[in-house]
Amino acid sequence: MPAPLVVYGQGRAHPWAYPDDVVGRFRSGYQLNGTPAALTEWRITTGDPEVAAAVYDLLGGDAPQEWPAKGEDNLEVFTATGEVEILLAGPKAVRQRLVLREHRPTGRRRAAPSFVPVPEVQIDFKLVGAEALGSFSFRSASWTLLEELRSQSTPERLAAARAGLCARLGLETVSYTPAVGPRAGRPVLHTTPRLVLAEPGRRQSASIARSSLSSLPSSSPS
Repeated sequence: MPAPLVVYGQGRAHPWAYPDDVVGRFRSGYQLNGTPAALTEWRITTGDPEVAAAVYDLLGGDAPQEWPAKGEDNLEVFTATGEVEILLAGPKAVRQRLVLREHRPTGRRRAAPSFVPVPEVQIDFKLVGAEALGSFSFRSASWTLLEELRSQSTPERLAAARAGLCARLGLETVSYTPAVGPRAGRPVLHTTPRLVLAEPGRRQSASIARSSLSSLPSSSPS
């Protein structure tokens, strides 16, 4: 049985550090006129022109371009793939926790804020077949991804794997119809990240199964 997650109170959870050799970040969304927008193919940001050129050659999509980054990863590549085969090395390759975040009801400015638990997941990995590029990182606040990690006993399997584990990291399109809110009764599409571990002793070769997902709440694009 997976160990219970600790819920960190406001101000107690510090951001996880990236690996020393991290060369880029995988992202599942971007900003469109100041509004978060989800993607069905991976977007990769990096500060290294050689890494940007390499992932463009490897994953296709749009040529590297600059974007108004707050950090050093000022180059972005909108790839042509929503799934990549990755290598997870060591028990710290996947980290997960719950953090209390302030929540204020929509449209009720004077309402007292409440604090709700929000998942924080960080996955550090290398691309299979391009391990020499270095490590990439992906962060998410997806409940679906958190549940998937726990259902696969991911921390325990990583701790037991001496040579690391192969997996598929992908984006899956999900449709649901909200019962309340401004889009009540209308279908809403969004993408959710998926991580599927390879069977022990085997590399992942099949695509992520298009199984129905649970109704757990999902996150905003990262």
